[in-house]
Amino acid sequence: AKDYLRQRYDVAAAFSTTGTDRNAQLVKVIVDISLFYAHHRVNPRKIPEHRAKAYERAEKWLKMANKGDITLDLPTLEGEEVINFVAYGGNRRRENHL
Repeated sequence: AKDYLRQRYDVAAAFSTTGTDRNAQLVKVIVDISLFYAHHRVNPRKIPEHRAKAYERAEKWLKMANKGDITLDLPTLEGEEVINFVAYGGNRRRENHL
């Protein structure tokens, strides 16, 4: 989860909060991911369907937070510019010999 959030948010501050100061949605996402991996370690062939779906939703939520599609109530990076990745490129250059 930290890898998804570190480009926009201060993850050290976000993950060091305790009690009711924690972001409830982030806690839910971390719990869903943790439970999925606990089931995966015990028996990877028999992961309950609701755990797999919760994991997929959590991963989708983290990707949306990474892209900036949703804004979280977490401490943002201060003094640093938010990193936005831009994909660029194209097809390989073709050389036609006539």
